[in-house]
Amino acid sequence: MSYVEINLKSIKENCQKIKKLFPQYKYYMGVVKSDAYGCGIKAIKSISKEMNYLVVANIDEAIKIRKYKINKPILVLQPIEAKDIKIYEKYNITATIDNIDVIKKINDHKINVHIKIDTGMNRFGFKEKQEFIESYNLLKKGNLKLEGIYTHLYFVDNKEITNNQIIKFKSFINLIDYNKVPIIHIAQSLGVTKYKNIEFANGIRIGDLMYGITEEKKFDLKSTFSFVSKIVSIKKVSANETVGYDANFKCKKDEVIGIIPIGYSHGLTKNHINTNVIINNKEYPIISNTMNISFIKIDNTIKINDKVYIYNDINHIMKLSNQLNTVPQELMTIIDKNINKKYIEK
Repeated sequence: MSYVEINLKSIKENCQKIKKLFPQYKYYMGVVKSDAYGCGIKAIKSISKEMNYLVVANIDEAIKIRKYKINKPILVLQPIEAKDIKIYEKYNITATIDNIDVIKKINDHKINVHIKIDTGMNRFGFKEKQEFIESYNLLKKGNLKLEGIYTHLYFVDNKEITNNQIIKFKSFINLIDYNKVPIIHIAQSLGVTKYKNIEFANGIRIGDLMYGITEEKKFDLKSTFSFVSKIVSIKKVSANETVGYDANFKCKKDEVIGIIPIGYSHGLTKNHINTNVIINNKEYPIISNTMNISFIKIDNTIKINDKVYIYNDINHIMKLSNQLNTVPQELMTIIDKNINKKYIEK
């Protein structure tokens, strides 16, 4: 009845376009955390054929991907806990390291690791250069393989902050022979669009761009994501009658109200009230919702079973995210995982 529509062909073409737009890199790391931004395992499989590395948030996501027989290297961004080392070994997962204590506990194991440098976001990563140097030297003596070093640009629109991050990162890696480290990666999607030539970086982590999320229209990336429902009931409501719990919408005049079987339990939150859905290429406002249904103010042209695009495409999602003071990624990932996915492959 309701479904998320994912265009795998568009995801594939976006990946190919990214590699053409930024040919200076060796490693294109597809960010598929949160079930590929809600796009699902088929999208992850498609991305794995185009990108030479996958990136996830945590070890559980990595295990899920491995169980689907996807064999591309996978980097987990959340730093490894020593207790999980055997899981990383079993599934051949690359770990993030951000403190010397964990190295001491797992240095006799054989997995690839990437060192994270904290250049200002204060999330994960080494902050002290002395601990970084000691960790680097310790890694050289053990079985862990230092495959990469990275940081994260957390405020790309602020050039001063971002330049300071890059300078700080370079001050860390200049303390070692970083040319012997296979992968240096700093920029994510937004970062690479604004900082295209970070001299010592040979890898980029690409999430948003793969899914078509960008303000850069010149890239000509394609939309990949829609959220679709349908009209299941139509009510004629007279002036001064109310709609929804607590009479939270009062009709000032006679209205036609369409009901869709999607509510806040599915990801269409209370904040979505007063935003617009699209029906037959025309916008109509959401006026109220409950856990399982939402009320749309429509007109007499709308019929039972007409398609309702809660999210028409990525551009619509970006517009809504601005209205709701959030980000497109949130709107894509809060959709109930039990909502069916429909894949387009041609």
